[in-house]
Amino acid sequence: MKKLSLFLSVLLLLVSSGAWSQTAPFLLHRVNAGGQQIVDDTLSWFPDTRKNPAPYLLPSSPNYTAGAATWRGVNTTGAPDAIFGPNRYGQTEWYFAVTPGEYYRVSLYFAESPYASGVHAVGQRIFDVYVDNELILDNFDIYATAGLNAIRRSFTVKATHTRLYIFFMPEQGSLRSPQVNGIQIEASPVLMPKPFDISGITYPDRVILNWNDTSVNKTGFEIHRGYYDEAEGVVKFSALGTVDANTTTFTDTTVNVPGPCPPPFIVYYKIRTLNGSDASLFNSFYTGSFDALPGPVDTIFRHVKSNEVSLAFVDNITYAYSYGIYRSTFRSGPYSLVKTLSTEYNHCSGDTLRFADPDLLPATTYYYYVESQGAFYTGANSDTLALTTLSETNAALRNRETVKVYPNPAETIVSVQINNAREQEVYIEIVDKVGLPRYRTRKRLESGKADVDIGSLETGIYILHVTSSSGKETFRLVKQ
Repeated sequence: MKKLSLFLSVLLLLVSSGAWSQTAPFLLHRVNAGGQQIVDDTLSWFPDTRKNPAPYLLPSSPNYTAGAATWRGVNTTGAPDAIFGPNRYGQTEWYFAVTPGEYYRVSLYFAESPYASGVHAVGQRIFDVYVDNELILDNFDIYATAGLNAIRRSFTVKATHTRLYIFFMPEQGSLRSPQVNGIQIEASPVLMPKPFDISGITYPDRVILNWNDTSVNKTGFEIHRGYYDEAEGVVKFSALGTVDANTTTFTDTTVNVPGPCPPPFIVYYKIRTLNGSDASLFNSFYTGSFDALPGPVDTIFRHVKSNEVSLAFVDNITYAYSYGIYRSTFRSGPYSLVKTLSTEYNHCSGDTLRFADPDLLPATTYYYYVESQGAFYTGANSDTLALTTLSETNAALRNRETVKVYPNPAETIVSVQINNAREQEVYIEIVDKVGLPRYRTRKRLESGKADVDIGSLETGIYILHVTSSSGKETFRLVKQ
């Protein structure tokens, strides 16, 4: 399983001079991966052959070596040319004795073979390298980085156990296995600080990163971006670029917004300090979705009746996650949410969305607006609509004369009178001005009348609904 540790929200504050000590780091381990011993006055390079693998190689690793005893190419790494001929390849894991809590500089040496058996094209050998489960090299391509020349990559790491593990893993689709020519471990006298206090401003088409760093003599910062890979269950990072030593900000303008209506997703960033050929530990930052800002609804179609308002509008690729319908009886508010049309992000194809607001009073003006809400962004509001319900028809007026509510205003008791001897009982509901039920009861009529106790209601304006076999009637009720 691919090893990966994500430091998602931990921001580590490091205060240090940040420069390497004038005293050279102390050499602890050297391995000529895949080759014979190389004698050195300071510390010899330990042999590692197929017949006698180095003791630093985990026994479960494949025992594959390759390469010639000689090598030609440009070598500016400081290591002897002899280590760049042979190599050890495959998904290998190495371990080295260290002291927990101490910092170490891990230097890895690579070179592609100049002979026919080597890699001579970009993209043929791509792999990742982990040190104690932290990704230090991501999508590393030796040939793309150095051609047929030698290259060294060094990193400062903190040991968490008595062994420091180095793991080489191929990237999916790579034609060739990971390869390493040499490994060197040094005790680091001074930790090179990593960026801290990383923050970011997220926009639909870019992210602006900012950070602090107290290190000196740095040559710049390296920025990586990652996305979660559902198939492999890990976050995959790729290098975005570097900025110089005096810059502590980076703008990522290559954020892709997939499709006409992107679902929410998370993007990850990793930044580390560079100092010559050395790099500090990563520090990480992650941010939210890059769905576009939801736009306001352009056109709202409306239809009014005496007791109902109907709204319809087209989701014209506004990238909305949901729509809220807000209503008030006053233009200045307060407005109340009366309906959320959807909490799904599937309204991005020009669908027409509809809403009906029933049980309204006739000849009354209501104010509406529609809010489009993005997955991670504040919604955009449409223009406010002032809609007046129609007056009742003569037939409705005649029907209303059979139902009376009195007294109105009322303090404690309100009576419902139905001038229809056939009615035996009615259902009565009282709701407040935002539509919340405050009273419900089923009453049997006595001499065509039913009394309702409203003494427990607060002073204010309510809507009273009377439902009988003849239909539903709505009244405006004032509680004194």
